[in-house]
Amino acid sequence: MIPVDQTSFGPDGNCFSACVASILELPIDAVPPFHGDGWWARFVDWCAGRDLYPIFIPRDHDTLQPGRAPGGFTMVGGPCMRNGERSPRLHECVALDGKIVHDPNPCRNGLIEIKDFIVLVPLAKIESRR
Repeated sequence: MIPVDQTSFGPDGNCFSACVASILELPIDAVPPFHGDGWWARFVDWCAGRDLYPIFIPRDHDTLQPGRAPGGFTMVGGPCMRNGERSPRLHECVALDGKIVHDPNPCRNGLIEIKDFIVLVPLAKIESRR
């Protein structure tokens, strides 16, 4: 993981793209913005082109035991503080084994709480056998 900072802020901010770029060790301009209607489908397609598949895990998911988190580098989303107040928008950071290790916003406030995880799983090519 190489930390990459977001370059745009607000409703069209690119914190999510910065987290993807950080985990995949890409420059920020190599990752498109993923927000607005249909963002998840566009993200899945973009990941597929890199032999990856994103898995979204809500923190309160019944199979995620309390005190447990996906291992390795993941993206984590949740509310954050901006200008001394809780932001109305969710924010994305990078975690390692469930602990935030990079906030792409230069203020580095992190998250108030983690609401979800996104894990990037590598896809293997399967040879067909006859």
